[in-house]
Amino acid sequence: YGEGLGVEKDDAVAFQWMEKAARAGIDTAQVELGIWLANGRGTTKDEKAALGWMQRAARSGNAIAQNRLAKMYALGIGTQKNAAEAGKWHIIAQRAGLDDPWLSEFIARLDPVERNKALADANRWPGG
Repeated sequence: YGEGLGVEKDDAVAFQWMEKAARAGIDTAQVELGIWLANGRGTTKDEKAALGWMQRAARSGNAIAQNRLAKMYALGIGTQKNAAEAGKWHIIAQRAGLDDPWLSEFIARLDPVERNKALADANRWPGG
């Protein structure tokens, strides 16, 4: 429904199906649901709910969600800006093989205390 392949395009219906998949624990659906909520696609824009779904997917090990979550913390989307938390999730995503030049530059500009906190928190992450 979201792409209109074989059916009439309907973002609201696509959102409903995506939400069912996300609630069933499918991490890729959780990422997409978070993106759709952040943008208000197929539903009312809700950045706080978007953050929650991105956190779920990130905690399950989805590197794309980890990267997106880092950006949400860096930019204050759905939450207050939190540079150390952004750094933590960026490092975790990098270790999973997903690099992001914008976030790398953002982290490089952090003061040493925030950067060290981000690294310490990332090192406490399972597999860190």
